[in-house]
Amino acid sequence: MVLEKEKIYKLDELKELYFDSHKGKSKIAFYKAINKMIKNDEIIRLERGFYCAKQKKNIFDDDLYCDDSIRLKTFLTTRYGDDFEFIIYESTILNQFLNHLLAKTIIVVEVPNYYVEHVFFEIRDSNQFNSVLLNPSSDELYHYGDDCTIVVRPYVSKAPINLKKHATTIEKLFVDIICDRFLNSFYEGAEVPIMVNNIVTDYVLRYKTIVAYAKRRNAYKNLLNNLNDDKKELFQ
Repeated sequence: MVLEKEKIYKLDELKELYFDSHKGKSKIAFYKAINKMIKNDEIIRLERGFYCAKQKKNIFDDDLYCDDSIRLKTFLTTRYGDDFEFIIYESTILNQFLNHLLAKTIIVVEVPNYYVEHVFFEIRDSNQFNSVLLNPSSDELYHYGDDCTIVVRPYVSKAPINLKKHATTIEKLFVDIICDRFLNSFYEGAEVPIMVNNIVTDYVLRYKTIVAYAKRRNAYKNLLNNLNDDKKELFQ
């Protein structure tokens, strides 16, 4: 079978392609052929009943690059313990998906809502960091956010985060790109459909995780509205 690299195929579409060029073959032969293609990395199973021919990325770059980010992560784990629930990432993580590059780095720390103020004051009063803001609005960030400013804000409960690495995940970022007012301040709204559709094309995603988190954020309809028609079914 010859598959288009960018297209997402339903199982029935693969069957049609297969039997058009393999007349008289059985269903067993079809499934054997599909399994062989998966084993040989010629086709990828995205979700039950959906496949594509393009190799996708399994991970995205969630590393910290600013010295202040690395020091802050150490500060928080030392102050609260390694099992404390927080994530830290840099705004420039969005450069992997944007057409323009963000030059200024904002260091984002997200913690459970009831810890936000305490963590903010601990960071500020440590006198180890130059600039710290408490859950700023987009206007406040614009006026007071310098390079390597630390922003302390809450995350939605049961968000898909990587607590082992204290990092965000591609699934959380995917939904936040659509609905998070803080992240939305870094790019134009017209860029959102391009970003999320490219992420679906380029990355291996946990679709059910995205749907669950989008519904928790009341962003599920908005998510579907930003997706191309050939990708919507993955999230339904």
